[in-house]
Amino acid sequence: MKRNVLALQSTYDRLDQWVGYSTKQRHICIGASMAALILKDLEFAIDVQLDSPEMKEEGFGTIYKYLMWKYPLDSNRCRIVRPTKSQRYDSAKRHHNWLRSGFESLEDGLDADHHEPIFIVPRSSQKTRIEVITLYGNYQVNPDETARQIKELVDFRFVKNAAESFGHKVELLHGSRNGLIDQIAKEAERIAQLTLPPPRMQLPE
Repeated sequence: MKRNVLALQSTYDRLDQWVGYSTKQRHICIGASMAALILKDLEFAIDVQLDSPEMKEEGFGTIYKYLMWKYPLDSNRCRIVRPTKSQRYDSAKRHHNWLRSGFESLEDGLDADHHEPIFIVPRSSQKTRIEVITLYGNYQVNPDETARQIKELVDFRFVKNAAESFGHKVELLHGSRNGLIDQIAKEAERIAQLTLPPPRMQLPE
């Protein structure tokens, strides 16, 4: 079994056993656990063509609405064994944002526990709407790009835009960006020298 699959199971086990110290923490754990269960059930690669006629006809504007339709929950976030069509649509409308937060929390948990990524990416690096969620970096999302390549490009664009926004704010406050590059370089060097904490759990070789 691949290391990232073992990592997902290990993080799921931790989340499933931890009740949290508040209602908010419990909801976060439950959402991340649900995300892990769905990812496992779909063999660690969720691929939804939101522009397909079927998806448009059903009104699924996001991958999370589709997943909450496919795995419907009631108002208490319990699985519905024999859902009606109305219950499926109610689940999609009611819980899609919660599931999105669940996948984000699962992503954070996998990174904290094992430094393993989840690839939550759009159909291409030029788009923004999420259509693929997978553990496999080499998953071919489109003919030209893998999940890892798209994530790297999207992350780089996010950091670049954040840096440009920060530079603009500095210029507004101080009238220039003199010294900003040196400050960023020093901070980057400081961060690079930090030792990453060990993962919370060790996986079998």
